[in-house]
Amino acid sequence: MALPAHLKDKEIKGLETVVKMVRPPYCKILQKATSDELLDAYGKGTALRMPDRGVLAEKGNSLVVTPVFMFTEYKTWTPYELKGQIPAVIGRSLDPRGAIALRALDPDRRIEEIEWGEKRLRVKVKHVEHLVFLMVLHDHPLTDDGLIAFSFSRGEHKTGVSLCNLVKQRKASIWAGRYVLTPSVEVRKNTAGEWHGFDVDNNVDAPWNDAEQCIAFEALNKELTEAHGKGLVEIADDDDNEAANRSEL
Repeated sequence: MALPAHLKDKEIKGLETVVKMVRPPYCKILQKATSDELLDAYGKGTALRMPDRGVLAEKGNSLVVTPVFMFTEYKTWTPYELKGQIPAVIGRSLDPRGAIALRALDPDRRIEEIEWGEKRLRVKVKHVEHLVFLMVLHDHPLTDDGLIAFSFSRGEHKTGVSLCNLVKQRKASIWAGRYVLTPSVEVRKNTAGEWHGFDVDNNVDAPWNDAEQCIAFEALNKELTEAHGKGLVEIADDDDNEAANRSEL
């Protein structure tokens, strides 16, 4: 579309924040609460890259990944049964000392009843800590497509903690190593419900990135760190992945 004369040769303004926003696609493991359309097409337990539905791995098949950047996010989730009536997430924060974080980390305050909307609807919500990793893939058809966000919370929170521990055990920067994520074959269960998650381990043939990759990933980590510090990293909410763990609300 051609610019009108009064806009030609003018400095472009107002898009600085939009251009700098980081909104990577995210990983979604298909659960029993996922739409029939996706389940019929790909099968329960399959890990997809959303929103474009690129297949990351079917259950039992492994992904080799490098976490380039990691951060913690805190969200306030509403009951899955109210999907379509009220937003799935009604509060979010990156502040580890903020109100949502303090409630998420306190078992006695993690679940609470609040009033919502003009009708002052009484809603029981849950405050949740999410461990978010921005990953690159190795030896995969989607390798060249950039970062993918993997968020671990509730029943999968311990998977995120396990990945953190594996990274620490390497005694090297987060972007230096490679790790294996495998969508679980077996359904996982707790008192809140059941779901498919990830198994994580160190069992990879080439455990380290080469020097050139480390330089590139370190530079990317620096960019992400700066963007995150300015609140410019945004991860989509996937309420299907939360459904199994919101049923107790």
